[in-house]
Amino acid sequence: MTKQKVKLDTKRRPVSVRVPSDEVETQGEGSWVEFRRRMKAKHLGVIAQMAGLQDLSFQEDPGAVVSVIERMGEMLGPFVMGWNWVDEDGEPYPQPKNNAEVFGELDMDELMWLIEKMGEQVSKRKN
Repeated sequence: MTKQKVKLDTKRRPVSVRVPSDEVETQGEGSWVEFRRRMKAKHLGVIAQMAGLQDLSFQEDPGAVVSVIERMGEMLGPFVMGWNWVDEDGEPYPQPKNNAEVFGELDMDELMWLIEKMGEQVSKRKN
């Protein structure tokens, strides 16, 4: 019996996908965000938590706003790998990969765009 050599395909797909963010008013033309292409099983709970944030009533608990922003940062951190975004003074934001604090510096339009695009990336993986 002869052994056959199996050649493994060593070409892997990139870990992340770069998404143009020109439509984000505060960032403008040429801006982009890199999202993790594949999700680990442990991140599935994060998506469910983000979906549940829509049900919060901030009028009933104004303190929940701070808690939600902190949670969003923790949830987005593993998915947002990099960007070329700048703050209102034109200074680059710190890179977001596993940096939950930076998400608290974003304005709400930027934060909501990230959540929307992250959801789209997850949906593409399901299809």
